[in-house]
Amino acid sequence: MLGNDNPRAVREPLNNDVLKAHLAGEFRVGSYLIAEDGRTPYLVFDIDEPKRPIVRKIVRRLRNFKITSYVERSKSKCSATGV
Repeated sequence: MLGNDNPRAVREPLNNDVLKAHLAGEFRVGSYLIAEDGRTPYLVFDIDEPKRPIVRKIVRRLRNFKITSYVERSKSKCSATGV
C-alpha cells in the first residue's frame, strides 16, 4: 500500500514489520476484533467532522438504546466514538 491512500482489506496477521511501517507513516493500519462466529464486541465510529453537535447527537442516540459510548478526540481534532 505504500504511496496509495486507498484503503483495502488485507487479512494477514499484525506483526512488528507492519507496525513499524505504519508508525513510519508508510501506510495506515486498522485492526478488527472479530470472533470466529463473525461477531465483534466493539464498534467504533471514526467521525471526520470537527463539529461537536454531530458527535453529541450520535452519543445521545446510542444512549437511547442503552449503549454506553466513549468519545475520543483525534489528532485531526475530529472524534471517534467507541461502544
